[in-house]
Amino acid sequence: MFEKGKLPKRGNLGQEKDFTVSAQSLIKIKDDTSDDVPKKATKGSRLTAGTSNEHAIDVDGMDDSVVRTGKGTKPSSRVSYKNADLPDGAHRNNTWKGVVLPTLLKYMGTRINPWTISDREFLSILQRVWTLAYGDDLKYNIEINDSVHGLASQRVYEWRNMFGTTAIRVFEMFFKTFNGGRDYSDLRSRKKFGQGVMIDAAVLYKTPGVKKHKGLYRSDFVIASLNVHLEAIEGALNVPGLYEQPLDAYPYGAVGLAAAAACRAAMLYGTGKIAYSQPKDKVVILKPINVLSGKESKETDFSVTNYGDATKKAAARCQSLPWKKMQAVYQDAVGFRATSVPYASNPGDNMAIDIDFANLDDDNNNNNDDN
Repeated sequence: MFEKGKLPKRGNLGQEKDFTVSAQSLIKIKDDTSDDVPKKATKGSRLTAGTSNEHAIDVDGMDDSVVRTGKGTKPSSRVSYKNADLPDGAHRNNTWKGVVLPTLLKYMGTRINPWTISDREFLSILQRVWTLAYGDDLKYNIEINDSVHGLASQRVYEWRNMFGTTAIRVFEMFFKTFNGGRDYSDLRSRKKFGQGVMIDAAVLYKTPGVKKHKGLYRSDFVIASLNVHLEAIEGALNVPGLYEQPLDAYPYGAVGLAAAAACRAAMLYGTGKIAYSQPKDKVVILKPINVLSGKESKETDFSVTNYGDATKKAAARCQSLPWKKMQAVYQDAVGFRATSVPYASNPGDNMAIDIDFANLDDDNNNNNDDN
């Protein structure tokens, strides 16, 4: 246990996991088919380029490039930035990847709405983090659409995308490891499972039951993504004055993203929108074609349009949990170890994609913190 408002250190993850889900410093998450890029930032606009147009999950690595709308050019013009474009000295002592990005992502993960942020606030936070991280060794005034702003925006984009990708990975690992992979060896059984875990939002609970679920936001399908988030923010600095209260630093937004991503993954399997490519057997998300436009539908994307509202509601529900419940969620993520929980596998009348997060039971009547 730890005192209210004080969260434990993440610890040495990876040694006691049944399987490993790693952020790979976030940079290894790749979406081969996505042509979404951060939009040109203008005063009062929102950074909403958080879409995952993934046909297949590919974590074989990506270069450090990021595309942005060129300053003073038409919206269609794009300029590519790489880590090498950062100011000289930015990578010294791994400060950019090991300190600046973790601190920025930690802040984004605390927001009830981690999908959108005004340019003014994003730039202000990024500047404060930069100044604290580099001090007098590297003074730099960040501007909208410069290399620092552009790369930071892209890393936030990749961070959100990571939740959608990780959720599907965890489902895949569950199918392959539960009962030796015998119970969910084909698309039909996996579809049935996806339908089953959406009953009364069972996918979000540590211990789903026939009459009552227990452990809101503590299922492996949620905790795994939160664990990867905690890995990504290792090395984050304590920025003076950034959080008014200790509890403001709790990862509400990260929990919201993890919950929304878990629901999306269950929906994809439950509605038959998951397939597998040959011969590499990669997960493919089937995208229907719009009859009128002839273009691929974006209804399956992990985006602010599709899951922004669910994320905010899930984050707000987390914020309303009793402190012990919030504490339990965090501790589960810190010491994440995948389990094989016998989730419900039969579809029912209560299966719903639009979950009423505000009224999800937190099993508050049960005083056993292990449930």
